[in-house]
Amino acid sequence: MTTRKRLREMRGESQEEKEGESEVSREEQLLPPVKIRKESHWTNGDAIGTGSFRRQEIALRNPAPCSSEATPPTTSSKGKRRCITYEEAKQGTREPVRVYADGVFDLFHNGHARVLMQAKNAFPNAYLIVGVTNDVDTQRLKGKTVMAERERYDAVKHCRYVDEVVEGCPWEITPEFMEEHQV
Repeated sequence: MTTRKRLREMRGESQEEKEGESEVSREEQLLPPVKIRKESHWTNGDAIGTGSFRRQEIALRNPAPCSSEATPPTTSSKGKRRCITYEEAKQGTREPVRVYADGVFDLFHNGHARVLMQAKNAFPNAYLIVGVTNDVDTQRLKGKTVMAERERYDAVKHCRYVDEVVEGCPWEITPEFMEEHQV
């Protein structure tokens, strides 16, 4: 017996009263209907739609609110970048300042996020590249990890301050690595 049927019995509703109602799926019971405004603060004024929609439908079909940020340029689209001084980066530049931070990031937590936030906020126009070491180097040089390599990559990738993730970065950074990633 479903929860709805039990509630109706407790309230004393009869079978005739509920005949006009359609059966509701389990998913609809868990996801309450959400009203969508015709005009939204994150669109250009086009009508999104009217009526009730489940949250899941909205998430799958529309971009997230405030997702209109420009996609940062890739390293291959710009070619070589010139090196700038710390003072130039602090004053602000037209192009993003490419900042690199690396680590193991096992069991990603608030402390990791704060370090990445500080790196992102170091310059006014920063593009944060985060290197995550692979399991082989980490186990050889530091010890076993709790999370698998792919899980650590995904955890860092989902941090709001990270613009790019370098998977399997070297334990010691070389000038060749810096040149390859244009840092």
